[in-house]
Amino acid sequence: MTGTPPGDNEARADAAFPQLPASAEANAQEGAAEDKAGSGYPADVSRNPSSEHVSRNPSAEHVGKGMRRSITQVELSSKLRIAFFLHTPFPSYEVLSVLPQCVDVVEGVLGADLVGFHTYNYLRHFRSCVIRLCGFTPEMDYVDHKGQRTRLGVFPIGANVRSMLEAMKTEKFAEHLKEYTEQFQGKSLVLNVERLDYSKGLPQKLAAIQRYLEDAKRNEEDQTRETRQEELQKRFERLNTHRANRGLATSNLRRVGAQVMKMLVGDYAPPETSLDHNKTVFVFIAVPSRRDVEEYQKIEEEVHRSISTINGMFSTLTHQPIVYIHRGVGLPELAALYARADCCLVTPLIDGMNLVAKEFIVTKDRSIENVVPGAVVLSELAGAAQELFDAIVVNPYDDDAVADAIAIGLELTRGNRLSEDQRWEVTDRMRESVLENDAVAWGKSMLSELEQPHKGVRVARPARLAWQYLDDHMATRFLESRAGVKAIFLDYDGTLREFEARPEDAVPCVEMNSILELLNKREDLRIYIVSGRNREFLEQHFGAYKSLTLIAEHGYFKMGPDTDGEWVSFSPYPSLEWKEKILPVLRMFTRCTPGAHTEEKASAIVWHYRDCDEKFGEFKAKELMHQLALSLGNLPCQISQGNKIVEVASLSVRKGVVVLSALQQHHATPFAEILICGDDRTDESMFVEAPKDSLTVKVGAGETAARYRVESPSDVRRFLTLIAEGPVAEVDADPKSPPAGTKPRGISFQPELADMNRFFSFKETEESRDRRRQSTACQSCDDEDDPLADFPGETEDLTAPA
Repeated sequence: MTGTPPGDNEARADAAFPQLPASAEANAQEGAAEDKAGSGYPADVSRNPSSEHVSRNPSAEHVGKGMRRSITQVELSSKLRIAFFLHTPFPSYEVLSVLPQCVDVVEGVLGADLVGFHTYNYLRHFRSCVIRLCGFTPEMDYVDHKGQRTRLGVFPIGANVRSMLEAMKTEKFAEHLKEYTEQFQGKSLVLNVERLDYSKGLPQKLAAIQRYLEDAKRNEEDQTRETRQEELQKRFERLNTHRANRGLATSNLRRVGAQVMKMLVGDYAPPETSLDHNKTVFVFIAVPSRRDVEEYQKIEEEVHRSISTINGMFSTLTHQPIVYIHRGVGLPELAALYARADCCLVTPLIDGMNLVAKEFIVTKDRSIENVVPGAVVLSELAGAAQELFDAIVVNPYDDDAVADAIAIGLELTRGNRLSEDQRWEVTDRMRESVLENDAVAWGKSMLSELEQPHKGVRVARPARLAWQYLDDHMATRFLESRAGVKAIFLDYDGTLREFEARPEDAVPCVEMNSILELLNKREDLRIYIVSGRNREFLEQHFGAYKSLTLIAEHGYFKMGPDTDGEWVSFSPYPSLEWKEKILPVLRMFTRCTPGAHTEEKASAIVWHYRDCDEKFGEFKAKELMHQLALSLGNLPCQISQGNKIVEVASLSVRKGVVVLSALQQHHATPFAEILICGDDRTDESMFVEAPKDSLTVKVGAGETAARYRVESPSDVRRFLTLIAEGPVAEVDADPKSPPAGTKPRGISFQPELADMNRFFSFKETEESRDRRRQSTACQSCDDEDDPLADFPGETEDLTAPA
């Protein structure tokens, strides 16, 4: 969030500006150099890490990795929190993916604690890139990845109000304002202030100015009231038709300038200044930028030709329509131009925010003599269009729309339809908002959000941080540490049983049935099998174990001792209308992905890609996640990606709800110990919702919120065997007094970040490792190589000082 130092006066708009103090406000404002041209900040943005700059950097392939590595080292060594704010528009996936290092760039940005953008559109683009390039699933305001939570936010930057107001108190400002008032007496002044940059749309703007002047010249001979009223009405209709044809994206902006439109509709006598091209002056300030770049040289030549053409067509001996200034302008002089201008023309082809429009509004102080009300013609592709609610918003590529907007803006500020108070009313509304949301307010909101990005959050740990093997004495500790009933929550596929190419082949083996038979007989254990399988599968294979509670479809259906052996729903009134809208999307992806198939359940739809080519399947899964994220809208369902599956389920379906429900059900007599085993993302909600001292176990590789990890389902079965064959603990019959030294395991538990990183001080021995590797696997499953053999046997304590 730091700016660049001022350089060559000829190439920078801040040549005549004093430097701001090294404060948060100054830093925030300097970072917005892209939006500034002649308003006191560097116009040369060659140091800005844009995609163009990165692509020409010989070390660009290391940008993302280096950024992430540097951020990680800073955070670990100093405990600082990092905020990343992008002052320019974040590109869509289709644009960013052209960059060969696009994945590294996105992952590098994710190394920060907080990532901010000007508008929700830019945030939406970033979230899309995170899904499709990195495979992470972001929520609306955060994304969990590689053991870290990165907060996402929208923080529209404001103008440097303090500096502008101070400049307006100077003698130079008063002198310039008096000079311009006299010079443009009786004329309409339209102001344009930009860097001479391809993104600012200067050629398109000049084409619109030429169209406006042609229309004005054609109509200047007809000064009748009726014809002028018809001309204005046509402009309104064209502008509204332009917006209506833009579809949903722009329909949300129809409210912008709506109050202005209402005020201008009606019968009135328009003044000559509005349409007389000989009484309209366009002050065109184009600050030089990157003169050594060929593309910028071409733009400069094109702009000069267009201005010469327009002035040649419409100039007289006493009037020149365009006053061209090709240099930086001092802040007092610029503020005076803002204050005198009747209309500000801000139509970039794309812009992060564009503070010119906001600065223009800041100077409209009606208490200062010779300051006039002003209208803003603003590009819908600039971030400021989301905030300046009374601006006249246009498509910068539409010459007719921009020309009409200029005419309407001048009618607003120079016409007879509105009184002086009405003209100021429109300007004052926007000014009040701009003054309140200035650069200082932006900096404070960013810092406030950064101060507590992870408060009350349990974040998944990277693979290396949750790597404690479960050995014999851990099972003994689980059974004997506390008296009372203990709970065990077990996933099925990938946890109790290895995966198979065909899900129907992954049935319980002899070893598993023997374990469940022993667990079923124990009165000191409550066993929950929480699976994504349907009711029929679970009842067929586990229905004989009457003390087990079976949870089907990730928590949608339940059957157990407390339901009298009947299936009941956790959500009595689920909304499933979304399924008919989602099924066509999944079927389309199935058709174009060899080996994939779609499974429809009562509460969910699952897209399986286990039989696909591994890399192609992962690629299509990311594409599907992105497409579903765009398609779901307000549908009452959620997307999750598990082990070779993408699942869409009802919002009320979540495995964590099962844990919370069990804790609530046994609140009077809390569980003495809790063991939870799972292998994929759907199980993470159980780890998160469980009390902090629960024995949570991740099966296999990948980041997790669990405290322990094992390699395979065979390790889980062996650990369960130790529990099943262990001594039966005493069951406390008194429901009013939990075991001494224990905490009630209610659903209101909120762990702190330091607590969740505290692990048991257990270290696996060589003997126990050998025993674990010799555990018996299911007869139908082949042994696999250890995918995590390179991970260390000890864990780091993240709470220890660096």
